[in-house]
Amino acid sequence: LNTALAMADELAAQVMRAWTLAALAEVDLRAGAADRAARLTDNARAIFEQSGDPWGIERCDGLARALAER
Repeated sequence: LNTALAMADELAAQVMRAWTLAALAEVDLRAGAADRAARLTDNARAIFEQSGDPWGIERCDGLARALAER
């Protein structure tokens, strides 16, 4: 995932960056790193909102619910 994030940054592919951030947030959530997962989710959501990606926003909402349950 770190390679994907670097590629997204190199290509200035913001939606790809957001999906990668959401994937990293899920990994962190499962690993118990809730603070980092929350930051990554917030960053991803901001990009998804800016780009108008409803599936990405929905994914971030799901991650936020999972974080709230912890």
